[in-house]
Amino acid sequence: MGDYVSACLCDYDDVGSHCPVTCGTCEEYACADSAASFQAPNGVTASCALLATLPPGDIATYCLSPELTATCPVTCGACTPPPPVTGTVVDFEDATHLVPYPFNAATGLTFSNWYGMDAPLYCTDCGYLSGLASGVYIAYNGFATPASMSCPGGSFNFVSANLTPAWTDFIEYRFVGTKTDGTTVTATRTLGDTMTLGFVDGFTDFTSLSSLTFESVAAGILDHVSMDDFTVEITTPCAPAMEPPVTIKADPLSAGKL
Repeated sequence: MGDYVSACLCDYDDVGSHCPVTCGTCEEYACADSAASFQAPNGVTASCALLATLPPGDIATYCLSPELTATCPVTCGACTPPPPVTGTVVDFEDATHLVPYPFNAATGLTFSNWYGMDAPLYCTDCGYLSGLASGVYIAYNGFATPASMSCPGGSFNFVSANLTPAWTDFIEYRFVGTKTDGTTVTATRTLGDTMTLGFVDGFTDFTSLSSLTFESVAAGILDHVSMDDFTVEITTPCAPAMEPPVTIKADPLSAGKL
């Protein structure tokens, strides 16, 4: 039954939120009310959403039940959920196939060693296509060397991104953020395999950045990554910049691979 639930039902929010241990969704629903309806001791069908509509005194009374508090921790005041993620998603749909991606108009961010790619056009069974989170375009780091993004004259927070290895499974990538005060923050993430869309987040210290660089820890010549749907928060607007001219260049370090 556990295998069946995990495989077939846990994708539903009401199941995943109500049975986080069985579904392996404890991190996702660490501080969240169950979305499922359940049977109250008096036989009435209830839910956390219904509980939340009651007067505060009634909520406090019902929440004396440990079982109900565990089911509806937010409504019962047992925890405070984190604020919703906000920001701008850079999806690279304004990129050009196999051409450097220097600038994003929506954010004002400038990019160094980022190339655009029409993933479905380039391959049918590589990590570039697996790393496509939306649209048809991704970005990748040319020559598998460090790539960076910056906000001239401004600042940004790095929230999350889809990062998928193009050719090499389970590579480690290092993220180095430089803050506007000159200090740096560093984090390392082990990416997944080339056939699965990867996602990295948890960059809570990556705030008030003037620039962000990421690089392969091993610096392998096939350590390219497919990058899509970067979420950033622009905290101080970047200075207006002219888009620099682009130059198309091959990537010989990958033996014909990008």
